Amino acid sequence: MLFQSFMSVGKIPLEWKSAVITPLYKKGVSSDPSNYRPVSLTSVFSKLMERVVVLDLITYLLSNNVINKQEHSFLKNRCTATNLLESLNDLKHRKWPQTSSRLYRFCQSL
Repeated sequence: MLFQSFMSVGKIPLEWKSAVITPLYKKGVSSDPSNYRPVSLTSVFSKLMERVVVLDLITYLLSNNVINKQEHSFLKNRCTATNLLESLNDLKHRKWPQTSSRLYRFCQSL
């Protein structure tokens, strides 16, 4: 209900928009700044609201068939690996012309 009230007026508290950026060490020489990556520490409420918005948006897109069935990014139980496996399966079972295509031979060997 809190998030709905912010969404209805189109504004969120300024504190939710701010972040503390902290360097996080990756590897290598610790005195080299290129061995660090920035991490933004944001408000928990901001993260929760973002999650609510994302879930509502994905629900809407899926229920209205806006997202193509070949889309695998950012969807539950789908990733680039499932996309690759589905593509290879499609290629393997496709009726190919009788050619000496390397891709055809590769897919048939799977």
